[in-house]
Amino acid sequence: MDENEDKIGTQGKPIKSNIIDNESAKMSTGHGVIQGYNGIAAVDDKNQVVVWAEVFGDSNESSHLPEILEGVEKNCREAEVSDAIYEEVVITADSGFHNEKNMKQIDADGITAFIADNKFRKRDVRFKDAGRYKKKVVNWKPKKGKNYFTADDFVFNELTGKLICPAGFPMWMKCKNFQAGKYKGISYMGHIKNCKNCTLRSKCIRKKNTKARQVAKLDLTKLEGKESFTAKMIRRFDTSEGRSIYSKRMGTVEPVFGHLRGTLHLDRFTLRSKKKVNNQWLLYCIVHNIVKIQRYGTL
Repeated sequence: MDENEDKIGTQGKPIKSNIIDNESAKMSTGHGVIQGYNGIAAVDDKNQVVVWAEVFGDSNESSHLPEILEGVEKNCREAEVSDAIYEEVVITADSGFHNEKNMKQIDADGITAFIADNKFRKRDVRFKDAGRYKKKVVNWKPKKGKNYFTADDFVFNELTGKLICPAGFPMWMKCKNFQAGKYKGISYMGHIKNCKNCTLRSKCIRKKNTKARQVAKLDLTKLEGKESFTAKMIRRFDTSEGRSIYSKRMGTVEPVFGHLRGTLHLDRFTLRSKKKVNNQWLLYCIVHNIVKIQRYGTL
């Protein structure tokens, strides 16, 4: 099974300010800010049938994962498909649903799921040379302001056991049990003599009076002394099985939204109020399903 969102009303912080339809929200899109709803649907991977759908007056799909899971289970039970659907299927979802709260529920409910995080491609060796083939933009403009080195630019040398700064100088361990909020790690500091006249100082140290750069390497996989639920999902996702299963997600769900928008011409919602818009969304999903039944129902 698969879950995804329709891009009719895309990502952006919802602002309830419309006096005509206060249940809708302002959402940032590639065509500017629009007032609208976010259509979400769950789709099965065999025949691309919509098994659950609903619209929401916000663009934050991650907060609706509990409703999606509950809705899919209820529909499958009422349709006599299965009384325990999550014991029989695997759930995949895009990075919009990946957060600690959702991963905790997935773990607590014993659901087999592979939900991507927003850095899953960076860890995939198949994408290591992706930047080399990106098309250069002629009118590209640099970002405003200075770009300072982050903690990721400081590399740990396994042979020497030292953290190396971008200029190539080793740093000394300042605190072995450094803690920032719920996360723990190790903090390092550069030697004053190296930082004082470093050619990269302007990109490394923000304040003139700061004598040396400090960096903390946090273990983000540990939360309050235990492995976080997001870390568990990342570990499960990065297996050969996880990436193989997730690779089918786009071919499962994106054609459904392509059919709804391209063939059925639902390129925008034409009604107001959540109840009416939700009915419109469900009607189009029903039409989509009727086509699937007509095509595969007699097989």
